[in-house]
Amino acid sequence: MNNKVIVSQTVFFALYVILQVFVAKYLELFDVAFCFLYINFIFNLPHDTKHEFLLLLGFVMGFVIDSFYNTWGIQSAACVFIAFARPFIIKILTPKNAGEESEIRDMGFLRFGLYALILTFLHHSIIFFLEVAHFKYFFSTVVKIFFSTIFTLVIIIIIQYLSPKKATKAHE
Repeated sequence: MNNKVIVSQTVFFALYVILQVFVAKYLELFDVAFCFLYINFIFNLPHDTKHEFLLLLGFVMGFVIDSFYNTWGIQSAACVFIAFARPFIIKILTPKNAGEESEIRDMGFLRFGLYALILTFLHHSIIFFLEVAHFKYFFSTVVKIFFSTIFTLVIIIIIQYLSPKKATKAHE
């Protein structure tokens, strides 16, 4: 990663933390759907991000959110897990003849949607099952996972397509 990418990712990191803590934290639908917008930061990191750095960024993002939510590592665990799973999901969803894409947004709507759906579902499953810490409330937890995944995914896709497109390499 060059300095320009590092600076822009740092700004996005801060922006996602601010949006999560001051806006998305209060987006709740009927006490079953919660918005965890900050995971879009991990989704949109460049493909060429080293795996170790990806895990570190996942931990730091989760740790910062944990400190505001007072969740004692639940967000960190979920973020590290999706940071770990991300390269494998990208590899599975990338056609063999497509080559290496430079940006997540180059995936197209269907592949990005599936990519975000899988990682969001994994993230929310970890958060809600760790939060409950047992299977006594299994069905209510599954309902929360389902509706929170859909809610978060809709918000992420809206943000993804409202954000400005990056200039092509010919213009850099």
